[in-house]
Amino acid sequence: MGNAKKMASQLGMSHGAASSRLRKLLLFDFSKRLGLDVCVRCGVVIENLDEFSIEHVTPWLNSDDPVKLFFDLGNIRFSHLKCNMRENRGLYTSDDNPISWTRDTCQRGHKLTPNNVYTSPVGRNRCRECKRERDRLEDSAR
Repeated sequence: MGNAKKMASQLGMSHGAASSRLRKLLLFDFSKRLGLDVCVRCGVVIENLDEFSIEHVTPWLNSDDPVKLFFDLGNIRFSHLKCNMRENRGLYTSDDNPISWTRDTCQRGHKLTPNNVYTSPVGRNRCRECKRERDRLEDSAR
């Protein structure tokens, strides 16, 4: 048995995946010890590793200097994974309430109400009309 297969067999996952998980575990542990385990988006303590996410406060993608912003440690904070995903999808607003997660329109500008909103498993809000259109496009692509 090769070394990579032996490691994967003993770890229950590839060595790369195990190393990545270990680094995240160490970072989460250090953040807790240093009191940095508070979500930059909602201000609530990040309770467990599954919720823990590393976030670029200022988006680096399409910036004037993406490499600098990506590696700038002053631009890195921690957040709940859910908060990070919502921020990346434009669903997080911080107008008056730092914990506000809602928008009153979908990404195409349709009014969202409790009767016509669909929230996907990753938290993306769509109106039912946009969801039907997306489902129709996905069905035709198959």
